[in-house]
Amino acid sequence: VPVAQMNMESVVIDGLNGDDTFNIAGNSPSPTTVNGGNPDNGSDVLNFTSTGATIVDLGLSTVDDDGINPPADVTYTGIETINVAGGGFGLTVVGTVNNDVIEYTPQGASTGKVQANQAAPVVNFATVSSFAISAVTATGDVVIVNGTSNHDVISVDSPTRTVTVTNAAGTVLQPVVLNTDVETVQVQAGLGNDTIVVVPAAAVGPITPAPQSLPTNLLVEVDGGPPGASDALV
Repeated sequence: VPVAQMNMESVVIDGLNGDDTFNIAGNSPSPTTVNGGNPDNGSDVLNFTSTGATIVDLGLSTVDDDGINPPADVTYTGIETINVAGGGFGLTVVGTVNNDVIEYTPQGASTGKVQANQAAPVVNFATVSSFAISAVTATGDVVIVNGTSNHDVISVDSPTRTVTVTNAAGTVLQPVVLNTDVETVQVQAGLGNDTIVVVPAAAVGPITPAPQSLPTNLLVEVDGGPPGASDALV
């Protein structure tokens, strides 16, 4: 049901029961609250069309772009899937204040899927110019970057905190830039004869005041996946 927004300070949309789809544009004139309703484990979908660089904040449950000034364009509850049509703008997904495990699967040159802590919502995106992940304030955040089920070249550029997957066809899938609040990246190469290239960063010293043993540069973990005998770490 289309909703014309005129002279409204805010809009609340309640999906109530059933699997609902909400289509929201980033240039909507009023901030919108979307309540997916029951069931909590259903498939309520929020489709967001960006009109500027966009932030999906999983801790605050908001979606916002810079096309219109704050407050956030959308605040959501009970949403299982968020689809962001990036419109050629950048996208940042922000985790929670807790230690997060954020899994990123690049799917195309400007498309991908993100999920934090194996919990809703799953964030799908398309037609973005850049993609970044921020983990907020916790000190044990991990980002998992998945390869494909074929032969990949996966590069981890530690100085720029950028992870890039190039598939067997030579297509560079959407890279991800990890904010400085991400402590660890895990590369899950998956199936195929994969090559993982890690460019190290200069050591920058321990976290102070404690624990003294943990460096502040990005920690890189690599799982080549099966078949293990044909993967290379460079």
